[in-house]
Amino acid sequence: MEKHNKVAIVTGASGGIGRTVAIRLARDGFAVVVNYSGNAAKAADAVAEIKADGGRAIAVQANVAIVADVERLFKDALDTFGAIDVVVSPDGQSIGFFTDGTLKRIDAAGGPALAVADTGQGAIQSRGASWGAGAIV
Repeated sequence: MEKHNKVAIVTGASGGIGRTVAIRLARDGFAVVVNYSGNAAKAADAVAEIKADGGRAIAVQANVAIVADVERLFKDALDTFGAIDVVVSPDGQSIGFFTDGTLKRIDAAGGPALAVADTGQGAIQSRGASWGAGAIV
């Protein structure tokens, strides 16, 4: 497990604005988890671009509408980088923890918890304190 000052998960980061956000965060010193749903080659290209620029990144396939995939996404981020400081969902898609619109608590393999509420904006409402000095913006 690597340890860095800041770690970001960026959903939809294999292309478009997600990729741009991931690359910018890496340039700003974040270790980046490049999340993708279906295009492994484009995600690998994004990771290669980040690494070529001296950054640290991994690609993790996960459909953010599926709870088990999101749990694995967070676990892989924690296992690789040791923390999660920021989660960015630039396309505005809700990170899918909801089956009925109610608050759910997700524990990634016994690690930090993520509590979310369906605000219609895909916003994360709170997160486990053990992730580090993160903030909801």
